[in-house]
Amino acid sequence: MARQSAARSDKRISRRILVNIRRDMTEVTPRIIFEHEKPLLEELHGEGNVKDVDPATMDEGYNPKPRADMLPYNKTMDVVARPSVSMGLGFAFIGDPSVEFQRLEAAFGKHPKENITVVEKVYGRFQEGRFSALLGVPDMDDLPEAQLRSLVLDYGYAPEPHKEAGPDEKNEAWAKRKALQAMGHADLVKVAQDMGVELG
Repeated sequence: MARQSAARSDKRISRRILVNIRRDMTEVTPRIIFEHEKPLLEELHGEGNVKDVDPATMDEGYNPKPRADMLPYNKTMDVVARPSVSMGLGFAFIGDPSVEFQRLEAAFGKHPKENITVVEKVYGRFQEGRFSALLGVPDMDDLPEAQLRSLVLDYGYAPEPHKEAGPDEKNEAWAKRKALQAMGHADLVKVAQDMGVELG
């Protein structure tokens, strides 16, 4: 078991991170990106001008319960998700590498000094395989709990009941969703596998 966890920690997977991009002396822009986008931003803005930011800074001042005066008619409300969780920080990239390569080519365009795209300048041609190797291939065990929950719901676990559904059907759906929120990582992985969730 220890050998498996050690191997898993060495595994290369691109995850969502928070960075500050220094565009000039007065302008610093925070942005949430995948790790594989950071070298592209450094190519455009200069090395050292794209710095990682601790995700905990997004959660400063976080309060899980809304103020009473923010709730109309004294209704109750679910616990508010942490900003770092709701923005998907730490989520693993699970898409198609070739589609991601094309998206980045469209987003970053041509290199300002050379007659190739920024993505090709940094990673070479897609056919060389360096870009795909950098993204990695995550397993269910590599995904954070929030990403697993999102995938399971997207695959149809406890769909929202129709507006004309009966009270029993509505209560059953909400009970399943509440149970899903309380599940730990291992249980979420099992539910995802049972539902046939596929990555990539």
